[in-house]
Formats: sequence, C-alpha cells, structure tokens
Amino acid sequence: MKYNTDWDHPPEYCKTCSESRVKVNRNEKGTFQATKKDGTLLFTFGRCSAPPSHKQGGKADIKREWANRGYYWVAVPGTPHETYIIDRNPVVDGFIQQAGHMETTYSKEALHLGWIAMAIAVLGSDEE
Repeated sequence: MKYNTDWDHPPEYCKTCSESRVKVNRNEKGTFQATKKDGTLLFTFGRCSAPPSHKQGGKADIKREWANRGYYWVAVPGTPHETYIIDRNPVVDGFIQQAGHMETTYSKEALHLGWIAMAIAVLGSDEE
C-alpha cells in the first residue's frame, strides 16, 4: 500500500467506487471497527454514552452532554492511540465521512489530516 504524504495536496477520490468502501464490523468487545478490505484496522468507533446517573459534575456532565447530542468517539490505533469526539457517525454506507471536531487533546488540523490519511489508506496512492 502506498500512502500520500503531500498533505497540502491530497488526492481526489471517488465516493462511488466500491474499492473505496471500508468494512465495518464488531470486535470481541462489541466495539465497531472500520477496516480496509485486507483487514487492516483503520479505527474503532462508537456512540458516546452517558455515565451512570449517580455520577455528577466535571467530566460526567460533559460526557452526558456528548451522549445527548448524539456524538461519536473515534479511536485511531497507535502508541499512544488518538481519541476524538466528533459530531456524526464516521462511516456511512461504507464511506469514511468528514466530521466536525468536538473534543480531543489533538488539534483540529490533526483530525483533518487523520480523515485524509484514513481515506488514502483505503484507496492507496500512486505516489511513493
């Protein structure tokens, strides 16, 4: 698999080509996984859930708000792995969707590059 590294000029890709689709399944814990056709894991994701009602304040209130707004979490593998809170389902009909950045320890630019990298990882690139 060849990857594009020119982030200022990402390649165009076709959203109707079946080769650009990712496969979504569940791992042994029941977490959704987005994988390439060869089985390479791109990211895991799921709907944000509210903490138990007895937990109040601070992070619990923030997590409850994320759940109420229907946000999703996305974990990109790596060491350390990167986790993002985004405003919509990251995969629709097998295609990776751009999503709004809501919360992360990483910058919005890092999330944007992450989406580009995931899309390119699915399709590959002719560049070395």
